[in-house]
Amino acid sequence: MFSPKKSCKMLLLERAGIMKREKYIVEKPGKTGTTLEVKVPYRDAYGERKYYSKSFNTSKFSTSSEAMRAARKYRDTLLYQMNLGSVPNKKVTVDDCYQLTKKLYSHSLETQRKHDIRYKYLEKWHNRPISKITAFDIQLSLNEISSKSQDVIKSVFTIWKQIYQAALMNEYVFKDPTIKVILPKSEQISIPKSVDMDCSIDDVVEAVKNYGQNEFNANIIAYALITMAYLGLRPSEAYALTKEDVDFEKKTVLINKAIGSTTKNQATVKTTKNINSIRVLPLPDKLIPYLQACFEYQPSDYLFATETGDFITSRKYANFIHNAMVKANINFRPYMLRHAFSTKLITTNTDPRTVQELMGHKNINMTLDYARSNDDLKRDAINKNVN
Repeated sequence: MFSPKKSCKMLLLERAGIMKREKYIVEKPGKTGTTLEVKVPYRDAYGERKYYSKSFNTSKFSTSSEAMRAARKYRDTLLYQMNLGSVPNKKVTVDDCYQLTKKLYSHSLETQRKHDIRYKYLEKWHNRPISKITAFDIQLSLNEISSKSQDVIKSVFTIWKQIYQAALMNEYVFKDPTIKVILPKSEQISIPKSVDMDCSIDDVVEAVKNYGQNEFNANIIAYALITMAYLGLRPSEAYALTKEDVDFEKKTVLINKAIGSTTKNQATVKTTKNINSIRVLPLPDKLIPYLQACFEYQPSDYLFATETGDFITSRKYANFIHNAMVKANINFRPYMLRHAFSTKLITTNTDPRTVQELMGHKNINMTLDYARSNDDLKRDAINKNVN
């Protein structure tokens, strides 16, 4: 920039309307003429403030006024593009912004793993400048995966939203095109997964024990499944139980933690799903001998730790349980135990508020949603209506 003390030549030029001070245009005098440098600030992929610049030397134009007009036009075009949602730094890509979402959002390792899998659906857009992506592109990317489930489509759309949140916060773009996008419906024919158990907990336990290559781990998983069946626990809550949580004298079980993924650990003890999930449950008489046997069998303070002392996680042992059930020709998933628990309570006329507290649900609507009606109940209801 020039000093306040301007030369006679500079004053004459300003009076002529040639070298008037302009925002984002820096004037640099030199031996070959004055250079007009357009400097517009932006932030790079790491959030650092930088400048996008382009120079116009007056010696390359017929007059200084012509050089200034060219600089102004370039600056104004640049600012106009920014206002439309473009960005000066064309090197910032969709992938740059996706990587920034990992810093912006404190996703657990498990959630981030799922996002990384879904992000692969956007591979053709990874290296495109974020400033060049339009609402049409985003809509097209979602339409192209309409053959996937609705959950997958929603998840990919969420990733787009988070990408643009990161871009907006870093001023790579100034408008969010995702607000114009219409979420497409999945073309898949949705068939609800059955939550009805067509087997007993004894059948499940036997299948687990017969399949297990590691006898200790198989027995521990069996104890955990029995506990879920009698208490209606979430798998993550059951896997976090310690011996201190069980009070045989008072016949209670304290539920105040869960095994889950955090930003740093794949499996660790964390808080329960919500404050309502913290609860003290009555210990059923039929469950007591199983837990007492587990106490003697398990050397760890954690009731359902593996032989090596590691936590059991839903994801880690999902394949083990699935393969054991396939071998035994049983339709079963651990969460069925929780559904069966709530359904039995509701269908035996237990007060819904009591069921909600036993389940640790935030609201009673979720409790009623869990308590699915089975085929026999539907048949009875139809017959009563006909008769």
